[in-house]
Amino acid sequence: MSFASFGEERENLTQATLKVQAVAAALGSGHRVRDLQAVHDRLISDRFRVLFVGNFDAGKSTLINAMLGDEVLPARFLPTTGIVTVVRYGSERRAFFCPPHNSEGPTPPPVRVPISEFEKHLTIAEDGAGPSLYSRAEIEWPADILRNGVEIIDSPGLDDPLKDGAVRMESTIRQVAGADIVVYVSACGGAMGRGDMNFIHTYLHPLGHQELHIVLTKIDTVPPSQRDRFVNAATRNLTSFAPAERIFFVNALGGLEARMSSNDEQLVQSSLPALERSIEEHLGDRRGTVKLLAPATGIKYVIGEMSEVVRKRENNLALHASEVRQNCARVNEILPLLERQCDRIDELVGYYLREIEPEVEEIAKKFMRDAAEQCQGWVGDMPEGDSLRLQDAIRMRERLEAAARRTAGHLESRFQHAFTKWQEDELNHLLRNRVARMEEKVKSDLREFLDVVHRAEQALAGDHAVESSPTVHDSSALDQVLDDLIAPLPGANPEVAGASGVSQLLSQLWWTISAGLVLLLLRSVAVTVVARVLTQFWKRPDSAVTYAVVSEFSRQLGQEEPNWGVAIRKTVASGLGDLQAAINSALTSKVLHIGEQSQALLADIESNTAGQRLAGLANDLEQAAVEVEATLQRLHRA
Repeated sequence: MSFASFGEERENLTQATLKVQAVAAALGSGHRVRDLQAVHDRLISDRFRVLFVGNFDAGKSTLINAMLGDEVLPARFLPTTGIVTVVRYGSERRAFFCPPHNSEGPTPPPVRVPISEFEKHLTIAEDGAGPSLYSRAEIEWPADILRNGVEIIDSPGLDDPLKDGAVRMESTIRQVAGADIVVYVSACGGAMGRGDMNFIHTYLHPLGHQELHIVLTKIDTVPPSQRDRFVNAATRNLTSFAPAERIFFVNALGGLEARMSSNDEQLVQSSLPALERSIEEHLGDRRGTVKLLAPATGIKYVIGEMSEVVRKRENNLALHASEVRQNCARVNEILPLLERQCDRIDELVGYYLREIEPEVEEIAKKFMRDAAEQCQGWVGDMPEGDSLRLQDAIRMRERLEAAARRTAGHLESRFQHAFTKWQEDELNHLLRNRVARMEEKVKSDLREFLDVVHRAEQALAGDHAVESSPTVHDSSALDQVLDDLIAPLPGANPEVAGASGVSQLLSQLWWTISAGLVLLLLRSVAVTVVARVLTQFWKRPDSAVTYAVVSEFSRQLGQEEPNWGVAIRKTVASGLGDLQAAINSALTSKVLHIGEQSQALLADIESNTAGQRLAGLANDLEQAAVEVEATLQRLHRA
């Protein structure tokens, strides 16, 4: 799907949403009006977010400038503030800095600064003293690549040498979850070392970025006689992180110069156009389809629901007014029962989900204990460093510190890998089993609720045989309840946002929990370990330092066991709370729907034009159904 096609399909869905929303309002379905407004807002505000990640001095800013065709971002050998910079399209060149937002108060307005002063505000003093006053920088720029809702996000350097590097790392990781594409940037001179690969495995893969775009900049620094061999070897080494067609070797500075001088031949030689085509194709073909499928599916569901409402309302017009009033009275008697059932199911769901929390804490503590015991084995596969020469007294402490950092860094890498595997193998398995158990425990209550809903809906349809019309359970009771969820959940993953059903909701749950757990890995123990060891072992050989680091690392993991147990429990509890809220929202939606339609039926019998109005609404729904179905078919073919 091209960007132009995406724009057309999004506009089609936006108009269909407004049309169905107008029908829902006319039918008195206030809760669907709100749901469709959320879908509409998501459609018009959603952007393609391309996040650039890499070490300090990897050439990220120069690469972005080359894509924008101008020197927009500062690209100096000086670290910038630990905030992200978002570049989006604007006909006027403008720059803003956004103050931090306190969730309890109103969002503070962004501070506009002259473009000429942007670099001064973004770069910081060499000592890195003091936190940034802002949470994000934003630039509006009239670049072609930004015209189709693309946002380019420049993140702080991962190995920024200033003292609040952990803050910068967290700033970058928080952007990963919402990115459509991650472009990992590394210079050819240090092409993707162990630190780069560890970051990808630890922080990018768990959040769904299994297939990256990898860019090795400064390819012009590799001698021409060695370039082909270098490219082939690097590509072989990186194909476990990105397919070969998404690995690029770019002369970013040459591309920038070519763009600014309109030198097409030099631009092609820089390999920049090939990278840009790949990004645009991935955004259009993959991400564009994902962004539209969920809202299109939700709109189709509401069209079906509203069509059924119109049919029932038209049937009621054939009944005597007294009979309609009697049916509505029966529904009004049922509503309190449904509300009590909602409350009971919500309590049960909360109870069974809370039962999971201590189990999570216990297996988290066990993981920490096991990790502490495995430290000695982890150090066995550590690559050898430079041998330590004891006679080199002048550089003794420097060399010992390097040996300590190398050992602690290796242990931390192995710990991060073990933590990621534990999430996939144990935590995810536990959560799925326990949520399935919760579903089984509340199944009978859910079915009773659905049976009462069925009776109420039959009464609204004017069916006298309600007592003898059993509900047909073709799918699980919880799946039937969750069908009502069509609006995107707060902070939802675009892959599953707006999707219904237990499996989709579990995917959303796991994604939300993973996004929280990766931040725990920023609690580095390596720095503390190195400092503690060096105060005691700075005159000992590197073998003694290595042993001391292993022992201290193991001790620190054991000491952190209760803290990690609590932190993981809280992260999981937050995700389970979202799951409970989603189920309760779906239950409430069904009750609201019945109450709203009961009131609307009473209004119909007082109106002389109800039949004509309902016929017009049915026609609007038919048109919307054709449009949405055509969009869905095109999306599935894309």
